[in-house]
Amino acid sequence: ESPFLGLTGMGGGVASLAWHSASGVGPFYLWGVGSNGYGILGQNQDPGKNYSSPVQIPGDWQTIGDGSSTRIGTKPDGTLWVWGRGDYGSLGQNQGPGNHRSSPVQIGTDTNWSCGSASGYRMMAVKTNGELWMWGLNNIGMLGQGSTNDGYSSPVQVPGSWAITQDSFSAMSNSAQAIKQDGTMWMWGGNQQGNLMQNTKGGGPGTPSGVDGYSSPRQVANNSSGGWKVAGGGGQVAFAIDNNDNLWACGGPGARGNGDGQTLKKSSPTQI
Repeated sequence: ESPFLGLTGMGGGVASLAWHSASGVGPFYLWGVGSNGYGILGQNQDPGKNYSSPVQIPGDWQTIGDGSSTRIGTKPDGTLWVWGRGDYGSLGQNQGPGNHRSSPVQIGTDTNWSCGSASGYRMMAVKTNGELWMWGLNNIGMLGQGSTNDGYSSPVQVPGSWAITQDSFSAMSNSAQAIKQDGTMWMWGGNQQGNLMQNTKGGGPGTPSGVDGYSSPRQVANNSSGGWKVAGGGGQVAFAIDNNDNLWACGGPGARGNGDGQTLKKSSPTQI
């Protein structure tokens, strides 16, 4: 198969480029260009050194996920690696704030990781056995632990049996969404814009005082197709694709919109 160029993200002014097979399956090579803030380009060099030409992040990669100033990826041997900004324990190294990494560091020693997702000060990753793990900032319950605190600097498990594909879960700016192996979709974290698809901006059990949200996963109502197969979002807007390939959106778009031709906040899934 002919190789092609895959653009994995542009968080924090960084564009990470991956050359991989036309089928989209690794292993592939990973390249970065642009701002190197917090060492996000993985060159083991001064974070102040930026690059105007692509530089390769060492190794072969199976999957890659982007945050605004962090990266997470799996290698073909099933190991999980992270690099970039380390505040609030976002790199899962059981260390305090300020421990940024300018080259990939491994999460534990397990070799059964499938893929990961990153957003801001938080990461999530799923194993091939369906276990979902999260770490980082948890001030409004974004880690799905049924509680709120400053966060966790080592991975903590979110209960359930989860789908194991790259497009079945997503870490957003202050919330998370994921699809279980039975096709149901669940969301948790901040709900200030109605982005958790619960048809309300109100909180529930475990909600921090004065903040709309849920610190434990909440199920999104199934649609006429009977389930969901793709979950993704950014900022405080969530997207999902159902089993009939229909696209749905929810949340608070401001002036940018959430894809339905309007600029109104939506607290339940709206078909695009």
